[in-house]
Amino acid sequence: MLDGSVPVLTPAEIADRVRTALDRRGLSQAQLAREVDFSAPVISQFLRGNYAGDAEEVGRRLLAWLDASEGRAAASAILPGQLAWIATPTGKALRTAIQYAHQLGDITVIYGGAGLGKTTTIKAYAEEHPAVWVTTADPTTAGVGPLLEEVALTVGLRDAPLHPARLKREIVRRITGTGGLLVIDEAQHLTKAALEAVRAIHDQTRVGLVLSGNADVYERLHGGSKPENFAQLFSRVGRKLKLVAPKDGDVDPLAQALGFDDGAALTFLREKAKLPGALRQIEKCMRFARILASGQDQAPALSHLQLAWRELNAAG
Repeated sequence: MLDGSVPVLTPAEIADRVRTALDRRGLSQAQLAREVDFSAPVISQFLRGNYAGDAEEVGRRLLAWLDASEGRAAASAILPGQLAWIATPTGKALRTAIQYAHQLGDITVIYGGAGLGKTTTIKAYAEEHPAVWVTTADPTTAGVGPLLEEVALTVGLRDAPLHPARLKREIVRRITGTGGLLVIDEAQHLTKAALEAVRAIHDQTRVGLVLSGNADVYERLHGGSKPENFAQLFSRVGRKLKLVAPKDGDVDPLAQALGFDDGAALTFLREKAKLPGALRQIEKCMRFARILASGQDQAPALSHLQLAWRELNAAG
């Protein structure tokens, strides 16, 4: 077209593109309907060419979905998928602390700053070992009842009673004798009563228990104006692991896994690793840098890392 405008696709042409994308991604029409916020019958009728409603609006939303889908596919071609657990020094320390609780049936408390690999290591450990149950707490599961409901689901109890005392008995019955490990991630959200509930489960089953979260987890157990409130739980903690910042050697394996191994890039990344939440932010930076480099048809380099870091940390 001489004016440079984008040619308008007909509903039939949009339907052909959508069907091709569904086949390529292995998605059903029902899944597509959820992603574009239409009912499944609307999508089905549009793709068959007999939709009697506002076909222009359906087509517009499907084109937007196609653009987003193609963008994600392009990014996936550039980037590696979810990284497997990497044996960094911090990762090894985390794994040892988790393994201690599991093998000895004891309690480990892991606490410290965000972005240091606590959750990643916990998930990797759970995937590699049977009878390891991970429950992630949040403000909606801070109390005894909601937390026990989450733990019950995690250990495979689908129709457990909702009364907290009965829930606890069912959980105890389910995990006793398994030699398992119960992990509560983001444990800083838990109330005193909820912490005591998981302590009681540990006492009655002798399965290992890991409480992982930010510094508040340890401060609440050990310090504060009334430390005696947690005396029973704190006295049972066998191992404590405090994480403040990445260890020397944490950055290089992560950088190499994402294709950054030249000296200038590693120096830049090691310096940024000293900032709070650094490892998580560094991975995001490297992934973004690879996308920027691909857009310029260049190999990823220091300049892309610097630009990605500025973009990700720009205010406003």
